[in-house]
Amino acid sequence: MKNRITRVASAAALAVGAFLIPVAANATGTSAVVSLDNAVAGWNNATSANNDYRLGLMLNLITPGPYYLDQAGKLVLNKNYVSSATSAVKSGKQVVTYVINPKAVWSDNVAINADDFIYIWQALSCNEAYTDKGGAPYDAAGCSGYDQIESVKGSLPKSASGAALACDAGSTANRNAGLCPNGKTVTVTFKAGQSYPEWQGLFGLLPAHKIRVTGFNTGYDDDDTALDNVLSGGPYKLSSFNRADNNYTFVKNPRWWGTAGKLDTIVFKDLGSDNNGVAGLEAGDYNVFEPTAITATIKAQADAADVSQQIKKGYQFEHLDFNMGTTEDYNVGPGNAAVRNVKVRQAIAYAINRDALIAATAGAIYNTDVLDNRIFMIGQDGYKANGKAYDIGGLVTGRAKAKTLLTAAGYKYNTTDDYYHIGTTTGPKLTLKLVMNGTTARLAEAQLIQSMLRAVGISVTIATATNGSSLGHAVSYDMVIFAWVGSPFLSGNKDIYSCDGGSNFGGYCNAAVDTKMTAANKSLTMAAEAKLYGEADALMWNDMPTLPLYQKANFAAWKGLTGVVVNPTSAGITWNADKWATS
Repeated sequence: MKNRITRVASAAALAVGAFLIPVAANATGTSAVVSLDNAVAGWNNATSANNDYRLGLMLNLITPGPYYLDQAGKLVLNKNYVSSATSAVKSGKQVVTYVINPKAVWSDNVAINADDFIYIWQALSCNEAYTDKGGAPYDAAGCSGYDQIESVKGSLPKSASGAALACDAGSTANRNAGLCPNGKTVTVTFKAGQSYPEWQGLFGLLPAHKIRVTGFNTGYDDDDTALDNVLSGGPYKLSSFNRADNNYTFVKNPRWWGTAGKLDTIVFKDLGSDNNGVAGLEAGDYNVFEPTAITATIKAQADAADVSQQIKKGYQFEHLDFNMGTTEDYNVGPGNAAVRNVKVRQAIAYAINRDALIAATAGAIYNTDVLDNRIFMIGQDGYKANGKAYDIGGLVTGRAKAKTLLTAAGYKYNTTDDYYHIGTTTGPKLTLKLVMNGTTARLAEAQLIQSMLRAVGISVTIATATNGSSLGHAVSYDMVIFAWVGSPFLSGNKDIYSCDGGSNFGGYCNAAVDTKMTAANKSLTMAAEAKLYGEADALMWNDMPTLPLYQKANFAAWKGLTGVVVNPTSAGITWNADKWATS
């Protein structure tokens, strides 16, 4: 499990492909088809380029790791992979020890061992001394926790039967010389003074022996070699796929040492549009449908259909982000000079009536409230309404505040056309580009925001992006709407909001915020960590790099299956797919 937030752009997620599958019951058979509304570009969810929620749904079937998050968001030790995982303080340093199941192997029959832990630590450590194949820096989606580790070492190698073996010497080329890479016990030592309270969220593994050869950044992006390279350490394995059609098939992994999954085959199949979901269930085209966003139409269709369904508020939240970048990071280009001005960002926040936004979209389906915190969800320990001052957004007082800020930022209001202009009242209109993914719900949100900003004199053009490109990998933007899908872990937020964060798409940077989050990630307790992250969020409400809108609900509908359970974390609907069975 990798302790990260995963983006949901067209689905729009912290921890990807790492909330793993627990022990299943007896195997019985057949297949299930899961709807997929977002094409994936590659197979390595640990890169910033492929850190995507929908990819994570597939990787849940194949990615090994010590822990998984259950339907209540609780951590569970995954004994398929490790018999124990303990943390202690030794000589003033936090030391975590994992004992790997001696039967654990990759689908090519190479043992899962200490080398896999060593490799993923180095790749996600943000340490320039460690580079990808060819010497390129690792494109890590996030480094939280890994950057605080001093060393990862193996010991006590064992055969699949549990017999003791000698340590391999390792090699300088593989950066594992003297580290007993074939060890079945792994000792992770954190740096002095840099304890990591969320250590259980680390080490969603990749096959070191394979990815060193293919390369971390792009080695898993080659469709011609994917079936050979994308190895499984789970109960299923990738069998075939057609990326053009966005269809992917997984079958049982014959090397799986645990209890077999109940289904023989799990297929992820392109949906085209969320509007097709319920009809697809009824027609038998799909068995599981998890929409990008639940809408009143989809909920009404599900209520009227002969399908099972569940809705649960969790760790996903909708937000508006600003592109404050001044470089070509993420290929989005420099942001509009206007949104680099904090007064303009604050004005936009005061202009947006988040209550009205909720009422017209999510509020028509489930109860949710304005979210005044970008770290904690409402009801989560640590939540404080740090953004309460912006609850007047879109009201008479909020619009007045917005106009005052725009004037203070130097923009000139033209009383004839009721727009703010640049330089003089006859200069160019203050115009911003708002990007979203084109779903019905997001389009409604974008149009409401457009209208609300028009009311304070800001012109907004709406653009549509698909397949996650609205996050900046292909489409430029001044503002963007998407969602993060997270977990009870907090440390992955550092990757989003720190100056050099791997998922900081908007180019936000505040050294004081970085200091708070860095200290939080070194806390001895999760309570201390939560306090510091709360203080970081309070600082960010002054800077307004993002405007949290509301907490979202996870919804899924299914037909012809038993065992399907909504998981409110970024683990997603496939968190227990090996327990699904035909009904």
